[in-house]
Amino acid sequence: MPDQPKQLPAFVLRGLRRVGIFQPDLEINLHFELAQTIQDLGEAVSDGVLFTRLQYVAGMEKADAIRELKEAELEFEHAEAKAVALLQNERDYSHNRALSAAKADPEIKRLGAAVIFAEYRKQAAAAFSDSLRREVEVWRTVQANDRVADQMAAAGISGRP
Repeated sequence: MPDQPKQLPAFVLRGLRRVGIFQPDLEINLHFELAQTIQDLGEAVSDGVLFTRLQYVAGMEKADAIRELKEAELEFEHAEAKAVALLQNERDYSHNRALSAAKADPEIKRLGAAVIFAEYRKQAAAAFSDSLRREVEVWRTVQANDRVADQMAAAGISGRP
């Protein structure tokens, strides 16, 4: 990440609050990317454009998290299989004994923990993406309701007895 400003502009903070980020931490890549996108779009951007771009950023974050999970799983599975094969060949262990020994290896444990962390990151990215999608649905409903209210007012219908 490039150098980060000490203080985000007020319109960027407002934009982040609209998507549920009330205390942005620019060390978190998603917060940084969302803040940068809002700042790049500028203060006068329409809500529709803002939400579309933020959905894109959230989608890319989700895709990155899925990719990282798959890479972590592959690395873990490869290292575990390699350790099992090595133990079976060098120490004449049965598959189950070699697998148990491999799982006790600190490097295999570290790679297993990396898989778990990547899974949590994927779940968090998916949850944020879903939350943003629901926020857009609410915004669209409000926009549609406002249009209907404007049309009714223009037609002289107040909705009140």
